[in-house]
Amino acid sequence: AQQAVGLSRRPIALIQAEDVRERRRGKEFAESCVLSLAIWRRFGTAEFAQSLGWLERTDFAAMTALLPAAAVEAAVRVWKSGRHAVGQDFEAQRCVRAAEVRAWRLGGAPEGGRVDAWDAAQEDRARQRAEGISAAGEAVVRDAYARLLNAFHHPFWDLWRKRDLIVGVALGDGGLPALREALLTVRGFSGPDQDGNRAGWNLAFDLKTMTPLADSTGPVDWRGDYALWLRERTQKSC
Repeated sequence: AQQAVGLSRRPIALIQAEDVRERRRGKEFAESCVLSLAIWRRFGTAEFAQSLGWLERTDFAAMTALLPAAAVEAAVRVWKSGRHAVGQDFEAQRCVRAAEVRAWRLGGAPEGGRVDAWDAAQEDRARQRAEGISAAGEAVVRDAYARLLNAFHHPFWDLWRKRDLIVGVALGDGGLPALREALLTVRGFSGPDQDGNRAGWNLAFDLKTMTPLADSTGPVDWRGDYALWLRERTQKSC
């Protein structure tokens, strides 16, 4: 939402503007929406989204720096704080989440359940995890985070290569079905893998309901940023 405030008009209007700079600004913002939401969703926690932040640039040089180096570093910062950087909506996420727990145990962290609702006991467990961070544990999670980004069946780069297609459809008048259809062409966001199919639906739904790429103003104007939205949704499901 904060990034949307800086736009003079909605992205569809900017991209159709006569001024070249406005067209470029609209295109860059739309690409940032797609790729920011996609990578936040790939990890699936508000903590990771806040640690990584908004992707201001989506050119090749910026993405090369992001994947996997900057994204992994953002996730490691969250893990070092004793919190999960990865959610548990998908099988790939659950595997990485289990690796996070194993990595904490390498440092002598206590056994325990979830650290999501953040009452006093859970905050204390997160502190104990953070105090026991080990080099061996960090190596484990770094490898797990890199695999989450670059696995053969859901490489993030394929979305980057097809971002123009996704942006064009997102700003078109085909609505959610058309956007979902476009995402079927992107590896990692389509079937037959159930997680890929779900990832495609999630990204399409996010783009069409909570960003300025939506058909209406939607949650991006009245609900605040993604991290706040995701944290509230997670707490309600606990």
